[in-house]
Amino acid sequence: MKSLMKVVLGLVVLFGLVVAGAAAALLTFDPNAYKTQISSAVKDATGRDFSFSGDINVLFYPVLGFKVAGLKMGNPVGFSEKNFIKAGEVQAGVKIIPLLSKRIEVTTVRLVSPDITVIKSKDGKTNLE
Repeated sequence: MKSLMKVVLGLVVLFGLVVAGAAAALLTFDPNAYKTQISSAVKDATGRDFSFSGDINVLFYPVLGFKVAGLKMGNPVGFSEKNFIKAGEVQAGVKIIPLLSKRIEVTTVRLVSPDITVIKSKDGKTNLE
């Protein structure tokens, strides 16, 4: 019986260390250090200017996610309006368990005060393409 208690106690301590390590990693992670890289990656992928003026905040409840203020995404070249989308705040959340399998499943996307401009050019193309 004593060896069973030692095994259970060892598992509890190991679980506690894993949880404490994960919490420490999440609490010391600074997503704002990656703002420039995020903006560059979006521009490379879409060909549009992308920026956000506020800090990136990591959310832990009710879902794992982020919140950022002052998001702007530009229009493609050839459109008169400067911005395709502006939002006062953007929030997004993901399921945690699929992350362990290297999959991202988005649960929530929330735009606060969005301003989306859809334009059709003279040749029939829209800025959504």
